[in-house]
Amino acid sequence: MASGAEALGQLGRRLDQGLESLGDGAGKHRATVQRPSLSPGNGYRGTVSLRCAQAAGLALAVLAVALTCALGPTAARAETAPTSAFVLLGQSPWTSPERPTLTLDLGGAASGDSLVVTVYKRLTSRSAFEATLASPPTSGVLSRTAAVPVAGLAPVDGGVELSLAVSTAGATAATTAGIDLDCTTGSCSGVYPLVISLETAAGSPAATLTTYLTYAESAASTPLRVAAVLPVSSPVVPVRGATQAAAVAEPLGRAGVAGVAAQVQALTDHSTVPVTLDVVPRTLQALAHEPGPAARAVVGQIQALAEDPAVHQVLAAPYVPVDATALTGAGLAGELNAQMVRGQAVFTLDHVEADTGPRVWVATGPVGATLGRALLTVGASRVVVPDTDLAPTTAANLTWSQPFSLALGHGQQAEAAASDSELTAHFTDDPGDPVLEANQLLADLAFIHYEAPGAASVRGVVVVPPTGWTPDPAFVATLLAGLDANPNLTAVTLNGFFQQVPAGANGMADTRSLAGNGPALPAVLAQSVAAGRVRLSAFDGAVQGAPLLLGQLDDALLTSEAATLRTVQQAQMVASFERSLGGQLALIQLATDRTITLTSRTGTIPVTVLSSAPYTVVGTLSVSSDKLRFPSAAATRQAVVIDHPTNAYRFGVVTRTSGDFPLLVTLTAPHGGLVMAQGELQIRSTATSIAGIVLTLAAAVVLLGWWARTWRSTRRARRSGGAEHAGP
Repeated sequence: MASGAEALGQLGRRLDQGLESLGDGAGKHRATVQRPSLSPGNGYRGTVSLRCAQAAGLALAVLAVALTCALGPTAARAETAPTSAFVLLGQSPWTSPERPTLTLDLGGAASGDSLVVTVYKRLTSRSAFEATLASPPTSGVLSRTAAVPVAGLAPVDGGVELSLAVSTAGATAATTAGIDLDCTTGSCSGVYPLVISLETAAGSPAATLTTYLTYAESAASTPLRVAAVLPVSSPVVPVRGATQAAAVAEPLGRAGVAGVAAQVQALTDHSTVPVTLDVVPRTLQALAHEPGPAARAVVGQIQALAEDPAVHQVLAAPYVPVDATALTGAGLAGELNAQMVRGQAVFTLDHVEADTGPRVWVATGPVGATLGRALLTVGASRVVVPDTDLAPTTAANLTWSQPFSLALGHGQQAEAAASDSELTAHFTDDPGDPVLEANQLLADLAFIHYEAPGAASVRGVVVVPPTGWTPDPAFVATLLAGLDANPNLTAVTLNGFFQQVPAGANGMADTRSLAGNGPALPAVLAQSVAAGRVRLSAFDGAVQGAPLLLGQLDDALLTSEAATLRTVQQAQMVASFERSLGGQLALIQLATDRTITLTSRTGTIPVTVLSSAPYTVVGTLSVSSDKLRFPSAAATRQAVVIDHPTNAYRFGVVTRTSGDFPLLVTLTAPHGGLVMAQGELQIRSTATSIAGIVLTLAAAVVLLGWWARTWRSTRRARRSGGAEHAGP
């Protein structure tokens, strides 16, 4: 009989396996929370995605404890160990009369398990589609296979392959070889929920996942245009404790290079599928400076992808992803411009062609009233904004599927498109199963097409990942493979979307407006960034022969503005920049360790500037003291050159008095804005001035006069007193 410790260990393993099974099976669905009214123009009330596995897992844990206490450790040992994570490794993106086989590659199924596939009735509304993501359907079964033993399936990389024939004959009997849509010709095309159940050898359910079967009876005459924006990026990691200038770009390391390489390889493997690339210049810069052939190869692949803008449109991008409206609203339009200038410089240096057509700005987060000024700053005539930031419209009861004119105030308008928030949600619904996420996105796109499959005018949607999403190569590869030669969907670039999809032709409004003021940058952070820019600009004007250093400092300040960082992380990055700048200023010092003695009223004071900087510094050197006078404006020396370890200068002075007093010495940038070095010299004056001599003589005269009067008065008093005594 198992010991108490063994029983506890088995219980712990059962709980872990149960939680894992629930998180990777039922956790494939999304808990639904009603959103406070999306734009009615989108044709449905949206849902937001929340994971429910933790709450359900707690319930499972409590249940497992109760069962173990009731049945004892023997029952716990008798259980068949559940499988590991049940995931989708691959799927046919669509089926048709010409492609009647649905292939499902599944991982995490043990050889003793079996699979059951259930297909439900075709979806008729997008809200119903979203509901099936939250939880599997409970009614409307069209077909259910008998249990298929995993042991009999063909192995694939990391799992097994299940192939099912898809028919429309209307047979009701369950089979192990296929599924039946039970429809008549002309009514079969659409999107069907498909639930895959994993059962143990005992026949008990272990895990489920929900995907979709898309059936296309024929190719669409006007397929839905899909403009997907995919980033090529690496995460921005805050750097703390820096005292010198940071590296040109934060090193990616072997793992970082491999991660970006996998992203780019997924794009290269499907290089004929049009897509818009949001290449982050800072990532490209880091790749270019990473040693070794692997990083150089990735840069070469990016260059090759950008050669044909009709297939791979590369967006003109800021150095790091930023919130344009927040920067503009905080009065930092200059920073936004600096971001774009630096980003373009990186592209030019690495030979990547960006936005050869009309410039498009893609907002991955909320936007507001300052969007117009932001677009003028970045030079964009087209913009993509989240649909949740647009004012409601009742133009049509369909998913918004066309460009429009966006009113920005003060008579300014921009050609615009809305990124669909429900499509965006698919990028992060289930990060543990990126292939499932991508297939759910493809099914959502197919359903949008089937909302109006016979539309006379072309419809289109824009797919944008959320801010900070790190591209998953499996997700990207699955999405692009599903778009390739899809009978319902046609991939286009953003410029292709604006060219091919007409505004107003789908019965929707052709003019829209923003709903709110958008996000705001904290005032303290905005002031810190602005102050840092003033100091850096002044330092730039003072330093000669150190362009690399200046670029490093500029990159450090620009990186602190990344929208992927939290506010506290942005503040840390600004502080790191200030420490880096302070470390450079510490290389310039004033020699103030001695006292200078003046023995006459006029003289010269030597000022020594020490430098350990490997570059030349030009600045303005000035001295000041209320005890000294500087003839002929000699208190300031313009354009002094600090290019040696020891640099001596002399200032002519006239003393106002004798004694000990301080002399303030300051070295500033040529045009102000930055004190590069400051200190005090101790001055000792032993000279006596004419005024002092005159005052001394006057005091002596006064003293002698007082003594003479006192002496005469004393004598008269004595004489007078002697006469009085002699009289009697």
